[in-house]
Amino acid sequence: RYMHPEWWREGIHSLASGLSVAGVPFVLVHSSPELHGWPSDCLASGTPDSCAAPRRELDPYRAAALAAENAALAGVPLTAAIDPYSILCDLKACPVVSGRDVLYRDDNHFTPAGARLLTPALRAAIGRLLAAA
Repeated sequence: RYMHPEWWREGIHSLASGLSVAGVPFVLVHSSPELHGWPSDCLASGTPDSCAAPRRELDPYRAAALAAENAALAGVPLTAAIDPYSILCDLKACPVVSGRDVLYRDDNHFTPAGARLLTPALRAAIGRLLAAA
């Protein structure tokens, strides 16, 4: 909604291709879940489960950007993508809390605890790309 998918694809492809030609690995982190409001506001009056964002609402919102990003990296050597949804969400919802940790500081930015959950996937992607470089 905030970008034209073709321009987004072209821009990412241009960046990733240029880095690849230079031998520089590139890891793209797909968009984070876009919540309906700030978790702190919801958690002040609700439960963690009631604050979770339903995938049926989130998935269509990001579909164009996700498709553009995947198409941009297709066939470009030394690139990888990490999808926060596959790490933070289940098939039905994206929770705002994991254990005792709030995962978002606002409607679409991670807290340090939320970002740390992406670390193993990011570390693995970087390791694979460096081994291939």
